Amino acid sequence: MVLFFLCTLSRLLRFITSKFRRFDKRDVRHNSVLVVEPNAYHGCVLPGVARYFGELGYNVDVLCRAEVFLEDPFINFAHTADAPRIFTGNAKQLTEWLLSLTGNEYEYVFFSSPPSEPLMKSANIISRTKANGGVILLRHQVDDSSVVPEGVKSSFALISHHGVPMLNPHYFGEFEPKVYPSKTVKFVAIGEVVGKCKNHRLLIDAADQLVQRGITNFGVSVIGKMHWKDKVKVPRHLKRYIKFTGWLDFERMYAKVNASDFILALLDPTNPEHDRYKESVVTGSLSLSIGFRKPLVVSEPFAAFLGLDRSNSILYPGNSLLEAMSSALHIVESGYSELTKGVSALASRVYQTSLENLRTATLSYVV
Repeated sequence: MVLFFLCTLSRLLRFITSKFRRFDKRDVRHNSVLVVEPNAYHGCVLPGVARYFGELGYNVDVLCRAEVFLEDPFINFAHTADAPRIFTGNAKQLTEWLLSLTGNEYEYVFFSSPPSEPLMKSANIISRTKANGGVILLRHQVDDSSVVPEGVKSSFALISHHGVPMLNPHYFGEFEPKVYPSKTVKFVAIGEVVGKCKNHRLLIDAADQLVQRGITNFGVSVIGKMHWKDKVKVPRHLKRYIKFTGWLDFERMYAKVNASDFILALLDPTNPEHDRYKESVVTGSLSLSIGFRKPLVVSEPFAAFLGLDRSNSILYPGNSLLEAMSSALHIVESGYSELTKGVSALASRVYQTSLENLRTATLSYVV
């Protein structure tokens, strides 16, 4: 508790300090890009986006909400000597700062997600933001009905879909990938504990049956905000195996994921609300899987859309999570090593494709 308080106090002091360093368009460096997260979430994509632009030789400024700043998504960012400059404010301030741009300050303004904030939506902020080369948008949902706002020069998706090129940010820092599983195998599930996103009942049932079979060499950390109406009760005999941590800042969440052996997607092919994860919405578990080189445990109907196969993931039919977790618990060191190599190969392909897609988009603008 004391450590949590000190970490929170440290971030709060950084936030207070940053407010005095107000965003000033007159202070923009040469050859710069402004990366904007207009919402109070999605901070996990910012380090990866900053890294891509840094690889292409741009200076990077980040403009984000105070809620995102306090979560500290850049806690492990150490890829470049020039770390991104981070400016933060509330929705009103971000709106004012973006509308003040004349177009001569930044080469590009990159929105890492479409704004859901009513003020920014009513201000038509994406269409009214100006940059030398134009506005670029990362779309988190791509389907036949999604519309790109007027004024967007280029748009990307987390997975190439419907003709939209991929840009998948999955850089969270430098971590040594595991080459063999822990003696007590560690699973982690990340995301809001809400039925429309994940089915945590599957986890409870699978864990219960594993224990009944006498298989107890496992532990599961469930990370994410829990909503009262979707509250999951863990039976007393399973509490030593399943821990709901609640919301964690990025430093603690990264540490949990890095210490894990497998990531559980907990997607349910029988739930119509999860159908979007088969065709238009990419689960954040994919980026964590390839970013930390952790095999994803996921139901087969979702694998094709995510670009996964048995060389890099543990796939299972329907809702047979019990058998999938059992396979993970009995995997030999050589088998686990091969899986992590498969995840690393996938990560390399995703990174290079994303970088080249962004390079192509930015090269189309000539100063």
